[in-house]
Amino acid sequence: RPVEDLAEYLKLSPMSLHRLMIRETGMSPGRYFRTLKMERCRDLLQHGHHSVKWVAYQMGYKHSNDFSRAFRAHFGYAPGTLLKE
Repeated sequence: RPVEDLAEYLKLSPMSLHRLMIRETGMSPGRYFRTLKMERCRDLLQHGHHSVKWVAYQMGYKHSNDFSRAFRAHFGYAPGTLLKE
């Protein structure tokens, strides 16, 4: 529902927001937000000295396996590969 809430806040229809986002970013609102979220996750793992499980929960995932699957689908590698020894 975040896309609908944003459209309502901006006083746009969801379709108008969609077209605007495609024109400005080349991505749908949902894809844009997922990209931002995954980039934040990557930053936390690279620079924050946090576990995969901690990042998953902080970013709203109920299960770290779901997060790992989404991360791998987005970046092409597992989130654990970013952890420092």
